Amino acid sequence: SQPFRPKRRSGPPMGLCQPAARRQDSGGNADSSSSCSGSFSDAESSSLEGRLVEVPPEIFAAPKPLSRSGGTARFFGLSYVGPPDGPHAERYGRQEDRWIGKDVAHAKDEMWFYEQISNLDPERYQLLHRWCMPYGGVLAARCASSGDCASSLEPEERQLMLLGNLRAGSRRLRLLDIKIGEETAVAGWKGKSGYRAVRGRMLDRHTNSSLEGFRLEGFDNMPVTLQSQVDGAPAACGCLGKKSRRLHLQRLPSEVFLMHWIDHSELESDPTTLLPIEYSECVLFDACRQLAQLCADAVRMPVPQMWIGSSLALACEGGRLPERKQVYKLLASKERPGLTRTNIFDWGRSELNTEESHQSRNVEFQQLREDYWKIWVRGALRILYECVVLYRRQFSSQLASRGSIVVIEVFDYDVLTSMELIGCASLPLRPTAGPQVLRLLKRSRHGEMALKSEVDVSIEKVSLSEDSRLSQAWRVTVHCVRYMPSMDTFSKTDPMVVAKVVTPGSDCIPQASTPVAWNDLSAVFNWRLEFGNVKEGVLDSLFEELSAALEDSVDMSLFPTTGLGHNHVTQRWFEAFLERVMRLSHLARGVGHQRDRRLLHWASTTSSGFGDLFG
Repeated sequence: SQPFRPKRRSGPPMGLCQPAARRQDSGGNADSSSSCSGSFSDAESSSLEGRLVEVPPEIFAAPKPLSRSGGTARFFGLSYVGPPDGPHAERYGRQEDRWIGKDVAHAKDEMWFYEQISNLDPERYQLLHRWCMPYGGVLAARCASSGDCASSLEPEERQLMLLGNLRAGSRRLRLLDIKIGEETAVAGWKGKSGYRAVRGRMLDRHTNSSLEGFRLEGFDNMPVTLQSQVDGAPAACGCLGKKSRRLHLQRLPSEVFLMHWIDHSELESDPTTLLPIEYSECVLFDACRQLAQLCADAVRMPVPQMWIGSSLALACEGGRLPERKQVYKLLASKERPGLTRTNIFDWGRSELNTEESHQSRNVEFQQLREDYWKIWVRGALRILYECVVLYRRQFSSQLASRGSIVVIEVFDYDVLTSMELIGCASLPLRPTAGPQVLRLLKRSRHGEMALKSEVDVSIEKVSLSEDSRLSQAWRVTVHCVRYMPSMDTFSKTDPMVVAKVVTPGSDCIPQASTPVAWNDLSAVFNWRLEFGNVKEGVLDSLFEELSAALEDSVDMSLFPTTGLGHNHVTQRWFEAFLERVMRLSHLARGVGHQRDRRLLHWASTTSSGFGDLFG
C-alpha cells in the first residue's frame, strides 16, 4: 500500500470563523466531520459566526499567562474588575478567579464546540449542559507578557476563550486528567496524520487505555506517596525526565491512582474539620454518585458522538481539610459543584453530533459513530465501576478489635520493573503501647524464613464525633525500617511499606502505603496510615443513589473486591455489571470478545483507512 499522505486543501488559511469545507461521503451525503480545522457544516458555522458570545474587555484586568504542563494552547489567568452588580457581575464576577482564558489560535474547534452547545436542548443533551466546563464567550484583549509584570503588555490582542476555572476558590486543587477511550488517535480525523495516529495507537497499547479503556494523563498536586514514586531517585533516575514521569502515570491502573487521589493523610485536622480518613470517604462517595449521573446522561444521549481524545476531570481540594458542617451540607444538597468537581473537557478532536447531522449521514458513517460512542461510554462506566469497588474495599470492611489483623508488607520499589517483596509481618488490630518492633518474614515454597530486617509500627484507635459518617477508625503509624537487604545491583534498597487490614469473613481488605525512601537500608518514615468503615446507612444510601441514576437495582454484589490487581478478573466482573443493569446491557462484551473488526481494519490501514474516510 502507498504511504499515508494527508490531503491538502486549496484556498486561504482557515480563519477564526471560517468553517471547514464539506465533503461527500461514499453514500453521496455531505459529511461535515472531516477536517483539520472545523467540525461543522457551512450552514451550521455561518449560523454560529454572527452569534459568538463576545465578552467586554473592560470588565477584566490584563490576562496573565499561566504555566502549563502540556498541549499547544496557552492559558491565561483572568481577574474580574467590572461593576460590582448588574448582569456582568452576575455572569462573570461572582468569584474573582472564576474564569480562565484559553488562546483561541490553537483551539478553534474547541471554541465552536462550546458555541454549539448553547443551541442544544438542555433536556435531551444533559451530558453536555451538566458536565462540560462552563463557557463564557470570547474575550479580545492584550495580555501581559509575563505573569509577574502585568504592566508590560503584548503588542497585539489575543482572542481568549473563557472557560470555568476548576481551581476557583481552591487553595491547592488535586486534579486527575483522565483520557477516555481505548483508542485516542485516529488517522485522518481532525487533521491527525497517519504517522501520529500510529504513534498514538502504540501508546494506547502500552498504557492503561488498552486495559481499562482510559489512562491517567495528568495528576496535579499529587500526594507525597505518589510523588516519591514518580520523581524517582534523584541521582539514579533524574535523567529520565518529564516523558518518563508521564509514561509512569499513563501506565498506572485506576485502583492505584484513585487510591492516591483520595490520600489526604499528610493534612492536619482540628476540632472543626474532618479527619483525613473522613475526608477521603466523603470525596470518594461524592465522586461515585456524580460519575453515576454522568454515565446515565451519556447513555441517554439522543445520538452517538465521536469524542476522540476527550478527557474527564476529577478534582478535590488537596491543600486543607474542609469544615465538617460545610461538607455534610454539600453532600445533603447534592448540588454541583459539590465536594468533588467532575467535568468533561478537551474537545480539540471531538465532533458534536446532532440529530439533524446524524440523519444526513449514510449507514456506514452512522455505525462508525455508534462504535466509537460505545467505546467512550464504556470508558466512563469503567471509571465509575472502579470508584465504587475502591469505596467498598476501603470503607465497607467491618474492622474489629477481635479478629482483624494488620499485615505489614515491605517492598523494594523499582522504577522500570515491578516491586519486589522483601518481607512481611502482622499484628492484631488493637491499640499498642508505643511502637512495636516486628521482624520480617519471607515466604517461599519451603516455608517462612525470619529475616534480620525489622519494621517499627504502632496502632491507635481514632476517636470520632457523634455525627461522623464512620462507625470506627484506626491509625497505623509506620515509624521506620531497619537492616533492609540489598535488593538492587547498582544502588541500595528503596523501601516502601504497605499496610493492609484483613478481617475474617470479609472480602474487603483496605490498604494504604508510605512514600518511597530512595537508597536507604534503614529508612525513617513516621507516616500515618488511616483506616475506617462507614455506617450501614451511608453505604446503603450510596447504592440507592446509584440505582436511581442508572434506573435499575444496583447493590454491592455487583462490585466484588476479589481479584483486584488482576485485570482479567476485574474485566469479567465489569462485564457482568454491564449485563446486569438493563440500560447498560447493550454495552457488555461477551467472553473472548475482540474489538470491532471494522475499527481494527480501518485503524491499521494507512492509505485507505480513516485518511480516506475523513479527508
